[in-house]
Amino acid sequence: MNKDLFAGLVAAALADAQIAAFGLRETVIPAWPPVKRAFPADLARRQERAEIFDEEFIDELGAFIELLAARISEGTHVGWEADEGHVRGGYEVIHLEEETPAPHAVREAVTGALSATNAIRLAGELLDS
Repeated sequence: MNKDLFAGLVAAALADAQIAAFGLRETVIPAWPPVKRAFPADLARRQERAEIFDEEFIDELGAFIELLAARISEGTHVGWEADEGHVRGGYEVIHLEEETPAPHAVREAVTGALSATNAIRLAGELLDS
């Protein structure tokens, strides 16, 4: 792996982190009850400060993704839209609450950058031995 490829992985992780932090602040945090906002607010702050390149952050982000997925599942409602012109007389519609799965992209990008970091470290150790 060369430096340019590694820099690209880090840059992608940082860009995804900024997008996810914006989504957390604008969409997710306001939709959650005040008592449950501390965790996503902390994740947003860490992403904005680029404090994302460690295993602890990935674990916490994974836990948050599970919470978010459960909340989205709870907020997903399937309804029926009647339509005389439709062959079945209507169709199903899915209504979602306005929360974003953007943290998933951050987790993937950070994991990629950390994997590259570990690969570079291990390669150096192997070359030194």
